[in-house]
Amino acid sequence: MARKKLYRPIAAMAKKVREYRALKERPRDSQRFALDYETMRRPLTQKRLPVLAWEDVRREHRLFSLLCRQPLFGVGRMVTRKSWLWAHDEPCYWVITKVRADYTAEGMDHGRAWGRLTFRGETEEEDREIDKVMYHDWRMVPKHEEEAFKKFTPVPEETCRYLPYPPLLRAMILAQWQKEGKEITEEPMIDLQRTSRAKAAKKNTTGTSLELMEDLHSLSEGDPKRTDVDNLQLKDLSFISDTERSHTVHWLQGHMACRTSTSWSNSKEHTSHFLLIANGCHSHHFKCHNVIRG
Repeated sequence: MARKKLYRPIAAMAKKVREYRALKERPRDSQRFALDYETMRRPLTQKRLPVLAWEDVRREHRLFSLLCRQPLFGVGRMVTRKSWLWAHDEPCYWVITKVRADYTAEGMDHGRAWGRLTFRGETEEEDREIDKVMYHDWRMVPKHEEEAFKKFTPVPEETCRYLPYPPLLRAMILAQWQKEGKEITEEPMIDLQRTSRAKAAKKNTTGTSLELMEDLHSLSEGDPKRTDVDNLQLKDLSFISDTERSHTVHWLQGHMACRTSTSWSNSKEHTSHFLLIANGCHSHHFKCHNVIRG
């Protein structure tokens, strides 16, 4: 029997004291993000900034180096980033709502800030903390330019209806067309609207298809309580194509004969094959054979 672990109150208190001291002695943001502009190194870690960032470091400002010059640390003002101005035509900016400055830092140019983000013309509903405040990438929008900066006329999105098939699937479709003797006059494309309508129709179907799949699964497992083929509602097979429905009807008619014969394993295989058809996976019926063999 294992020895019961004793509670050591002095050791527990010493652990809490060590954790508290480590928390208090951790470097502040003013120490972590301090920078020597001559060598482009962080004094705390001696890490050197990437060469591509040197130009922005010399020309641009950090967020709090801008806010510390404003009344109330810039609450209510609008700030943006140079990378946003270069990358997007839509307005991207933060509206400062709350600031918590680090009063121990020289110049109070470090701290945390919260605001409401508007990215590419879409404004978020809730305020959140502003990230990457230590980057030399921030610009403050002048007050007399704020209204002009906010103006934005949304451009209607270009909806793409057709997309090309993946290379392997495209080759399979072209080979099938060539085998059937069809003239290849156009490129096979995926109709996105047709796919979305099919998904919506499948979502709106009743539980009849699911009940039918459960009955067929019971037939494949040999459940004596649910083997009455006449009770299956064949008229409710609207979720599959006419060809697959006709194959299903023929299979159900010969199902009872297959059960009593030695080919019951083949009947189970056909049942699992139909279950894949009902799930819209007719093209992947070969997976069923692998499952049955395993």
